Amino acid sequence: MAEHVANVVAKFFARGGRTRAYRRAAAVVAWPEIVGATLARFAVARSVRDRTLFVDVSDSETAMHLSLQRPRFLRAYAERFGPGVIQDVRFVAGRPADRAPGGPPPPEPSGSAGSAGDDAAPPAPVDADERERLLASLGRLELPEAVATPALEAGEAWLRHRARAEAAGWTPCPHCGALSPDPGPCDACRRYRAAPAVRRAAERLRVDPAAATPDLSEDERRVAAALAVEALDEALLGLLPQVLASPALAPQLREAATVRLALSEDKPREAVDAADVDRLDARVARALGRWGAGAGEDGT
Repeated sequence: MAEHVANVVAKFFARGGRTRAYRRAAAVVAWPEIVGATLARFAVARSVRDRTLFVDVSDSETAMHLSLQRPRFLRAYAERFGPGVIQDVRFVAGRPADRAPGGPPPPEPSGSAGSAGDDAAPPAPVDADERERLLASLGRLELPEAVATPALEAGEAWLRHRARAEAAGWTPCPHCGALSPDPGPCDACRRYRAAPAVRRAAERLRVDPAAATPDLSEDERRVAAALAVEALDEALLGLLPQVLASPALAPQLREAATVRLALSEDKPREAVDAADVDRLDARVARALGRWGAGAGEDGT
């Protein structure tokens, strides 16, 4: 059996933490197919926030009528994207449909409130390199034509969302890469940063970058690793003057730097090399170069 298009395209977007952003965009684009062309003419999906799909309708009577069909819509989304991707559908009255069914909705790939641009604005050009990577990735999957065409269309829709959001000034989340209207972490990653389980995992990762975190999702572990990196960067700068005064502390600096690089580069600690060290703060890198693995306590 051919692999479901949602799973196929998710493989391409899994790298760089973009899977959640893709699923949100794809859920909006899929609305006309979920409800059918007739309903899609007067009910337009606009965005996804906190796993809730927001749909614009012209009046409260239409909103009430469609609300009665919510279970059917949720079942259709679960069949298409898997359980939990869309947990609710809310119909917002007073915002009439103002674009053709299937047309590109305003992007909201980070899940934050607000819109990244006017629906009437011309679409921003898709980055040529991103499109080439999409084509290459899908090509390597050797999909049958029945799956390859919708997979490419879904990928192109995601790229259009991203291009419009970037043109509107949205910036990537430093943890997952999803675009957000505000600088810094997106809403989801900001919640993860405050979660007790994530913060406890960050403490473990500060000591052991390979520590298991079975209670965390992949996204939560990524944030925990980022918190650990931030703490280790602070520790490295605090330890640096002590090492300069007492070279006997150099092994502590090397240990903290190795763990930090294993986390930031997502590799085993034994695979950390000199090229990775160059990515550290220049002052720390110079100190590590002065007191290399074979240096004695006097730095010679």
